Amino acid sequence: MIDTNIYDCPISEQIGELKMMMADEHDKMILKAVQQVGIENDQESLVQAINSDRKRYEAAYKKGYADCEEHYKELLLQISKLAMEGR
Repeated sequence: MIDTNIYDCPISEQIGELKMMMADEHDKMILKAVQQVGIENDQESLVQAINSDRKRYEAAYKKGYADCEEHYKELLLQISKLAMEGR
């Protein structure tokens, strides 16, 4: 059995911190853009709304992908049945 813990990547912790910093900066940019168009909103509420929207989008994307996948599986089954009948 191979020990996968032999090498401890020295930057893995920094990568996680960098992702968090980038997400925070992204949220700040959105807040700034919203404020520039004259909409008053507190940062915490806006970030919560953005995160909620991201979760809904991700769920809808996964459902749409699964529905599409199911649709094409059905089409492929129909095609294979037609091919078998043609033999």
